[in-house]
Amino acid sequence: MKAVNVSLVVILVASVLAACGTTNSKGARSGKPNTQPPAITLQIVSPAKQNSYWRDAVQYPYAVHEAKAKDALDREWKLAYIDEYAGPGDREDAPVVVLLHCRCGNLGYFNTLIQQLVQDYRVVAFDLPNYGKSIPGNLDLPVTRSLDTSRDLVYQVLKNELNISHASLVGHSLGGQWALGFALKYPMFVDALILESSYGLEEYQVKPFRFDNRQVDLFNAGYPPEISLPEETWRLNPLYVKEYSLTQGELRDRLLFTDEQRDDLLPRWNRRAKSAAGEPPSVTSLFRMSESDARFFVASRAQAAEGNQREFDQLVRACVWDLYASAAELRADDEQRLPARLGQVRARTFLAFGKHDSYLPNDFMTGESLTVDKLAGAAMTRIRVGGAEVTAKIYDAAAHTPHLDVPVQFGTDVLNFLKRETVVDAFR
Repeated sequence: MKAVNVSLVVILVASVLAACGTTNSKGARSGKPNTQPPAITLQIVSPAKQNSYWRDAVQYPYAVHEAKAKDALDREWKLAYIDEYAGPGDREDAPVVVLLHCRCGNLGYFNTLIQQLVQDYRVVAFDLPNYGKSIPGNLDLPVTRSLDTSRDLVYQVLKNELNISHASLVGHSLGGQWALGFALKYPMFVDALILESSYGLEEYQVKPFRFDNRQVDLFNAGYPPEISLPEETWRLNPLYVKEYSLTQGELRDRLLFTDEQRDDLLPRWNRRAKSAAGEPPSVTSLFRMSESDARFFVASRAQAAEGNQREFDQLVRACVWDLYASAAELRADDEQRLPARLGQVRARTFLAFGKHDSYLPNDFMTGESLTVDKLAGAAMTRIRVGGAEVTAKIYDAAAHTPHLDVPVQFGTDVLNFLKRETVVDAFR
């Protein structure tokens, strides 16, 4: 692995506001918040390698809790989550919003959105299995679990640990596909569905492709869900090798937009085609703006390489495996593929996209050439078949992460949608 040139202490003074009020035994906030909550200093300190990086070094500005849940194979998982509410009245009576992060991510990059929501909603956000603070408690469990297994685990925690019977879901990127599958599996649980730059709306063609001069098959029969892959399989996987070797500088170039964007650092299926004039696309990064939550996302991922190596290896493997887990639900030859079931969605749905998204539509995997507005229109048409209310919006100044690129506008739209108020510039 390449050495990651990072200091032992990374301090990001973020414009993240902490919700005030009393904290109950589960860390939820109640009572009226101050009008000007204090700013939070977000700190990441690399511990000794034998300690837990995610548990000890990464600090979210919220109380973090851990709950246990069992999968269909009777394996016990530990899920880290936050449960925040800063509005009037009891949190048990407040409407609930659940946040689901992207592949390779953690709940930390939702800080700004959480602060926009907690005055009116009880916000529950998870570090999904094999990510963030859910890594340390599951080191002896395989990353090769299906997305459906992950959904079942979260459902158990929401229902049994938190006594939540229904909620609205906000899912970003792979978290959007996760939320879509959750809404189809537990339709009575989901009040509203907000899919931000979401996968799961397109059908993938079953085909191998070239990556770093090697052939990789996302639909390889040797990669069924819920299996343990031999160590050699990982070591020879070019996606794993590439992800494992990224330096801090390469991560920054891949994730944060710069004037000298390194398109070659993106997986091939995430690269955008050049224009007819031969010009490269305007944005290829995950984040268009270097906002505090985006910087935290990059720093926490980069520092992980300097922390506990078992935890880092699990994170990298999860990042790679979830490409397979995601693709497995989108196969064009599978009658149960998620895109074909969009007409079964019963919840009110808001589709949010960035105009400069370099990840969607996924032309490489679909074999088609679509624009973002055509992707949104096709998904809306499919959802309407089942009678669900659906609206969509494309953010002109955003790339793949509107909640970071245009945080005020996106947060306002989410609140308006949840409250059944008009989402400005949305189309139906």
